[in-house]
Amino acid sequence: MVREFTRKVTNVLMAMRPGHLYVLIVVVAVAISEVICLGLGLVLTGRPEPLLLWGGLITPFIDALFIGYFIIFLISELRNARGDLERRVEERNLELIAKNRVLENEIVERSQVEQQVRKMNDDLDRRVKERTADLKKAYEGLQRADQLKDSFLSSVSHELRTPLTSIRSFAEILLQYDDEAPETRREFVEIIQIESERLARLINDFLDLSKIQAGKMVYNDASVSVEEIIRDVAKSQHQLLQEKSLGMRLDVDPDLPLVTVDRDRIHQVVTNLLANAIKFSFGGGEIRLRAEVLEGKRAGEAQDWVRVSVSDQGVGIEEKDFDMIFDKFSQVSEDTLEDKPSGTGLGLPICKEIISYYGGNIWVESCKGTGSTFSFTLPVGDPLSDTHEETASAARVAP
Repeated sequence: MVREFTRKVTNVLMAMRPGHLYVLIVVVAVAISEVICLGLGLVLTGRPEPLLLWGGLITPFIDALFIGYFIIFLISELRNARGDLERRVEERNLELIAKNRVLENEIVERSQVEQQVRKMNDDLDRRVKERTADLKKAYEGLQRADQLKDSFLSSVSHELRTPLTSIRSFAEILLQYDDEAPETRREFVEIIQIESERLARLINDFLDLSKIQAGKMVYNDASVSVEEIIRDVAKSQHQLLQEKSLGMRLDVDPDLPLVTVDRDRIHQVVTNLLANAIKFSFGGGEIRLRAEVLEGKRAGEAQDWVRVSVSDQGVGIEEKDFDMIFDKFSQVSEDTLEDKPSGTGLGLPICKEIISYYGGNIWVESCKGTGSTFSFTLPVGDPLSDTHEETASAARVAP
């Protein structure tokens, strides 16, 4: 308690001005001296002595003069020391505040860097997962392609071996047995011819696919009539239609315009679609070949399009297989026919490549068990346009 009281008194004294402090010291000293002198006078003489009172007034005043100046000097030094200390403390506080701000900025920057690193790690993890998924998908695609290739090679071996075996067998019979009836010999020759044509078609498909993949498919464009192509194809497939007791209905727009295409390639497309319709149709049904004009509605499209559709009443195709049938080496293996139609699965992919080259589209609409409709579109060429004249005057090579 005494220490606390002393500290408070010291603070009060240091807070006072030097003049006020000096007066206070003198007054206190005089008051104490007068009290002492008064007490001595009373003890010695029994009454206050004037001389003692004057001595108690003058002597403490002179002593207080020197002591007061000395105390004021000490207090001034203490004040200066205290001010210097406070200044240093303030400077140190400012330095600490500045360092604290720098530290806070570094902490904020480090936090931002950590967030960026965390974000980069998350992004890297996401990319790794995406790349892993892509690689997995690509690997699965390669596996599927490998399986398709194995299936394709097996199918090719079978498809090539079958006509070759027939041709060889019937040729050997004709060579070994000269006494066969003319009707029998003619039948054997017809079988040899049919199998030879079948073998030629298979080889042509392989060659076309090889050219397409190598970018060397040649297109000799000219203004042609789609109607003529359709009627020619219908005539060429007449025998197959009769064999399966199938009817044929042609529905061709009488005002069908000309298109600038390679006639043989479009003939190949229509032939393939019609042959597939016959192959997958039930006996006694009907096949419809339709050609019409469509008006282009989107910006940048050709003004008009010619759409050709081949519809059958056959086994149909499930929706999940719509895209697959246009892939190379793919064939829908599930059908309701007792004998699975033969083929390599190259026809539709080749058709897609040909139609895509001319900027058209090819697609299928089907329902399992009720038949299918294969359609494709071709842009109508303008005989007066520079582009038409250039493309019609020279052969083009697909990129």
